Amino acid sequence: MRQYQDQMTDLSVKVVGGYATIKRRYYDDAWHWEHERTRLKLTRDLYSGLVVAIDRGGVAYKPAAFGSEHVFLNGAYRIVKTQTGFTWEDANGNWQQYDANGRVLAHGSKGSQLWQLVYTDSETLHPAAIADRNGNPVLWLAYDATAIC
Repeated sequence: MRQYQDQMTDLSVKVVGGYATIKRRYYDDAWHWEHERTRLKLTRDLYSGLVVAIDRGGVAYKPAAFGSEHVFLNGAYRIVKTQTGFTWEDANGNWQQYDANGRVLAHGSKGSQLWQLVYTDSETLHPAAIADRNGNPVLWLAYDATAIC
């Protein structure tokens, strides 16, 4: 049996170099915000503490080399460990930066940052705003018990 899936851009704002967008996808009988769906879920080895797998939006990434936690691959997509977190990249030059906890920090393409997510602190899971590459807020986000409102 096939599952119904859909995607929607709820809001798009012009920023320098492109658009900052709020997107969501429908699967598993519910809507999921794209910036939260793609949050990285890290699996660590119990003994060494090394990251041995990364899940990004339900897609598994495995280490490029056994025992290494620097590059994770899934086909043409890769996640690279950085000094402050991780960077996801595709073959077309699109990328997303993540902090060490797996939260999306910024999005860009071909060497240019388009927008960034602003959080109220280092532990908050939901972003408070989307800002352009210069840090100017262009969208503010508010949440109730179930979702963005």
